[in-house]
Amino acid sequence: EMLFFERCLDWIAPGGKIGIVMPKSFLDTQTYLPARIKMFNGYQLLAVVNCHKNTFQPHTGVRTCLVFLYRPKKGEQIPSDFNIFMAVSRKVGQDSEGIPIFRRDESNKVTEYIDQDLDEILSDYKAFRQNKLDPSEFRFQVKRSELTKNFCINPQFYLPNLNKTIQEIERPIVTGK
Repeated sequence: EMLFFERCLDWIAPGGKIGIVMPKSFLDTQTYLPARIKMFNGYQLLAVVNCHKNTFQPHTGVRTCLVFLYRPKKGEQIPSDFNIFMAVSRKVGQDSEGIPIFRRDESNKVTEYIDQDLDEILSDYKAFRQNKLDPSEFRFQVKRSELTKNFCINPQFYLPNLNKTIQEIERPIVTGK
């Protein structure tokens, strides 16, 4: 997987972009740290999307993510700090056996529409690219400078509500008289 990822980086034309499916462990494990370091040396991370656990079911149980990168043109500098779009897919429109899950209407009747959030993620990514993203619990942006020292790029690590809760828990308790 790491060799495949490195080859994909080599294949991106200057000024080009790539979206690649990777195992979710790519985002934050020590095993993939060398690949993440290589990615940040010469490429700009545009977006990371955690795929729902049933995305490739029933054919594989491997948890996956989507990574989107940009390779700068010759002589072009990547900004030292930039925003990265992050999202977590909560529904993919099928169960673990590959059976479609349909949306329900306000009367709880099944509709003809697949129940998935990938269209919303795409819409929010487009808004992000235009600097018009209205962040939500599972779709938001993170600055490059906010990434951990091991280049963790797992959106779950940066979930706004989770981090707000952690900060509240870690805040010292002040007692008054």
